[in-house]
Amino acid sequence: TTRAAGIVVTDDTADRDPTESGRVIQEKCAVVLRLAPSFFRFGSFEIFKPTDSYSGDSGSSHGLENEMMPAMLEFTLNYFPQVKQLEKEKGLSKDETYLEMFRASVKETARTIALWQCYGFCHGVLNTDNMSVFGLTIDFGPFGWMDYFNKKFICNHSDQHGRYSYENQPEIGKWDLIKFAEALQSHLPLDKTKEIVEKEYYPTYEEHYYGKMREKLGLFLNKDEDKQLIDEFFDVLHENASDMTTTFRKLTIVGVSENTEEAITEKVVQEFAGLSPSKDTLALRYAPDYTESQIQRIKQIAQTNMQLLMVMGFSPKIIEEQEEKIKQQKEIMDLSEEQMAKNIQGRWEKWLKKYHERIVTEVKTAVEESKFESPEDFQAFRVKKMNSVNPVYVIRNYMAEEAIRKAEKGDYSGVNNLLDLLLNP
Repeated sequence: TTRAAGIVVTDDTADRDPTESGRVIQEKCAVVLRLAPSFFRFGSFEIFKPTDSYSGDSGSSHGLENEMMPAMLEFTLNYFPQVKQLEKEKGLSKDETYLEMFRASVKETARTIALWQCYGFCHGVLNTDNMSVFGLTIDFGPFGWMDYFNKKFICNHSDQHGRYSYENQPEIGKWDLIKFAEALQSHLPLDKTKEIVEKEYYPTYEEHYYGKMREKLGLFLNKDEDKQLIDEFFDVLHENASDMTTTFRKLTIVGVSENTEEAITEKVVQEFAGLSPSKDTLALRYAPDYTESQIQRIKQIAQTNMQLLMVMGFSPKIIEEQEEKIKQQKEIMDLSEEQMAKNIQGRWEKWLKKYHERIVTEVKTAVEESKFESPEDFQAFRVKKMNSVNPVYVIRNYMAEEAIRKAEKGDYSGVNNLLDLLLNP
């Protein structure tokens, strides 16, 4: 990521409408100083875009690409020393070198987004102007970490249809790389850069995503079935709306006894089940944006004038999503508290038993290979490793809000406390 070196708050104020509700408030102006090797981004290369047939707009430096692009590519290359070394060792031509630089950018982007997904980080506005060529996290705006896990989590309240939601981040990263490739096509063949994206992006993403997830689950062997185990873990997190950060930290209570019934006791299951919200809170996740009667009216209009709805921002997919929300919310509200608790516990028990079986495989291998004298020694090592990659603290909205409210009154103790926590999360 990029780092914040300092922040300066002034007594000047600006009009803000943080909830976009028309309720304008006065907020103090501030300047944040951030540090990065470079702030070059995919959008930096889109200044040469030709005139758009729809909008009539063109890039601010359209027509100057032959003059400026080589200098920009060479400047960017300075921040990929491994590519410059490859150029020297293999005697690559400049075109070949720039293609390797593009490949490195693809891989770094995939790696960064994979790590975001592992920790429940949502950027909020992943357009090309906010994506670093070097795979850095830049332009922190409406970002956020998840509390209760939701694959469709949206941290930016202006992102109505979830383009930049948690589950969409990997695909949006790929989309941005395609746009980066298009911006470079005056000097790099588009068929070659697109091929690099198609062949390298998701394999690199999965390598880092599943690799980090193994670390977070305390799995050191690379097994074919791990992908399914990890995917099912996130399904359980989603269905139960479990607290993501706390659940990962809780995984260390799963013991290494060979007997699954001894390891996955009712008490252990309840520890995980207790990390889910109340029924009413879970139902809010599926709160539709429109009432059932409004949806029916929208569907009636769609039958006669779909084009009008499209202009208004609707599509068949959005209508279907709204209907599905209504259905899911009703299913939750129809459950009793007891039935909901039973469902949550059942999901956890089923997954935890699979997880425990996988841990037993790790223990047996470690002891048989004499890496550890006993299962207990292995467990102590495993817990230490897991705690080193599973934080206790992330910035939760209420924590940030408390610090902001204090800072607005001139009390920066909340900001300093957060800083102390996040230096050693």
